[in-house]
Amino acid sequence: DYSTTAIKLYPNPSQNVLNILFENIAEDSEIVILNQLGQEVIQDKIISNQHQVSLELLNSGMYFYTIKSSGKIYKGKIIKK
Repeated sequence: DYSTTAIKLYPNPSQNVLNILFENIAEDSEIVILNQLGQEVIQDKIISNQHQVSLELLNSGMYFYTIKSSGKIYKGKIIKK
C-alpha cells in the first residue's frame, strides 16, 4: 500500500479496482494513470473522499499515477495483476 498523511491507495498490486481514500478532497481533484511509455490510459475526476478507479481494461503490468488535489500533486506507481 502507498500512503501519506493525506491519501491512501489500495490494494496495490490491484486486480480490477483501485481504491483511493482522502482525508480532505478538493472539488477539482483528479487522477491520471500512465502506462510505462508515458501514455495516458485513465483520467478520472475524484468527487468524494472514497473513490474507486476501474483497472479492468488495463493489461497486467506497472503504471504510474498522478493525483492533483488542492494544489498538491501526489505521484506513485501501481501494479495491475
